[in-house]
Amino acid sequence: MERTRRAILGTLGTGAIGALGGCSLRERFGDPQTVTIEVGGDFDTEQPIELEVLPATVESGLSENVVFQQTITVGPSGLEKALSEIGGAFESERALIRVHVLGLGLIGEYTFVPDCPTGATYDEVLYVTLQSVFDVTFRQNRCQ
Repeated sequence: MERTRRAILGTLGTGAIGALGGCSLRERFGDPQTVTIEVGGDFDTEQPIELEVLPATVESGLSENVVFQQTITVGPSGLEKALSEIGGAFESERALIRVHVLGLGLIGEYTFVPDCPTGATYDEVLYVTLQSVFDVTFRQNRCQ
């Protein structure tokens, strides 16, 4: 079936209006929600780790796929003093979180799934707790 010029222009016009509508929604609600990451653990000595956030759809480990990456030192002063808070680490969207202990490699992965409603006045929080240099647990706040 042959498409007429009018049908093609109508389709393009509808797409343009939809795109403009998306822009005005973003302006109305402001900046996208972000995720705060809290990292902690309790060791006898300081332990450097690397925290990496990748898009959930990542297919390779290429550096251009990395959304957030930071090296953090955990321990040895007890859980309270060893806690590191990283505010606004990444936008609140589905993501793959990886924790590497420097010198040992990957020790854990977690798929972050946003739970807070759009436009909430508080950030999502992801808690990363090293139980040992070989074990890490993940937990995130729950919004209702």
